[in-house]
Amino acid sequence: MSSDLYEDAKRDLRDLGLGSYADTHCYNLGDFRYGDLLESQSEGVMFATYQTLIAKNRQKKTRLDELVEWCGGEDFDGLVVLDECHKAKTIELDADGNPKTVGRGDNKREKSSQTAKDVVRLQQALPSARVVYCSATSVSHPKNLGFMSRLGLWGPGTEHPKGFNQFLGGLKRLGTGAMELHAMYLKSIGALCARTLSYEDCQFELVDGVSDESVRALYNKASDIWSALHSQLLDRCAKLKKKHRMDTKIAIAKLSEDEDLTEDMRYHLDLHKDSDSESDNEDDDKLFEERRLRRKYRGREAKTLLGKIV
Repeated sequence: MSSDLYEDAKRDLRDLGLGSYADTHCYNLGDFRYGDLLESQSEGVMFATYQTLIAKNRQKKTRLDELVEWCGGEDFDGLVVLDECHKAKTIELDADGNPKTVGRGDNKREKSSQTAKDVVRLQQALPSARVVYCSATSVSHPKNLGFMSRLGLWGPGTEHPKGFNQFLGGLKRLGTGAMELHAMYLKSIGALCARTLSYEDCQFELVDGVSDESVRALYNKASDIWSALHSQLLDRCAKLKKKHRMDTKIAIAKLSEDEDLTEDMRYHLDLHKDSDSESDNEDDDKLFEERRLRRKYRGREAKTLLGKIV
């Protein structure tokens, strides 16, 4: 969530007649120093941005640990609202429902974002908490649902007791129809609520003539530039592909004992051979042009550039 939503939420509580509670029991986690939370505030509504949630100090004390401790750990049965929850959608889970890692030792690498990992850990640390996921763009792919463990679509007592990966495999196997059925099921049990803004009383008007001669001239000039750039890129890509095909043919010919290099292959090698040690003598026009072409079209950077070692 954004820090601005902290003030918006306090305003909404005041609108509900809870003005004094909003002023005295609404807190922003980022405003507290590490270690001060438990000593100063015993109950209330705690707000935190995702950036604050993943933060930690030099002593490796994390805001997530502080928040879980403030809530009371496993006995907490209050409400956790994850606004803009799509920020936690970059997640890959292992068979145990924990964020997946690849590699070992120094090569160990996380496959999930830090935000997604801490959102999962927050829900694991507060197993009795009620959780609400709020987002206008929650997921773009079924695998982005991994952090929504409270939907009740996977885990013990469901059709996918082995966890999220079993659920995801079922969706891949059954296709779009399965996704629609799951959405209908969640809506039927009251676990899914979708809303759109009403277009009632909205008025639309088409306006012509918003540009003038200078705007049209600028647009035409930009179009010409992009057209020329596109044409040159296509030409360059075609040359690179042609070079790659010839390099492949030459490599195969060198490996084969029965096949000799053709004249075209030898010309290709001469055209792209190293020229850093060549003289810059321009007396011979033919040699100069061949050298210029080699330096322009060869497939690697020169050892010297503008007289400087690179």
